[in-house]
Amino acid sequence: MLFPLVGGLVASLIKLWIYRLRPQSEYARILIENGSASYPSSTVVMVILFFGFNIFLTCYLSRMSFLTKSTVWLVGIFMILTVPIARIYVGAHWFTDVVGGAVLGLLLLLPVCFFYHKCRAIKPCK
Repeated sequence: MLFPLVGGLVASLIKLWIYRLRPQSEYARILIENGSASYPSSTVVMVILFFGFNIFLTCYLSRMSFLTKSTVWLVGIFMILTVPIARIYVGAHWFTDVVGGAVLGLLLLLPVCFFYHKCRAIKPCK
């Protein structure tokens, strides 16, 4: 599961290219000081990649119990929904930073899921 780190690297490269400043104390309440660029949120990208792929995998792992699958789904959805809100709340990102991170995370997650599905159809896991 290295692709969340790859997603963070892609987000960091986009941050260097766009270099949008984080919220300042004049405009927002800042609980966490961070001096780097803010758009897109690499934290949101990595959370969507990690938990999104775990949710996707539960569809393929038939040996998992219903309770385990439900737990993975609930924790994943909870993290995917709350981490972006938390990043805005602590003043680390603007709303658009989080939206950009979510879109980038989904754009990176979809090909990974597609190729996993294709490879799984060719050579099923045992």
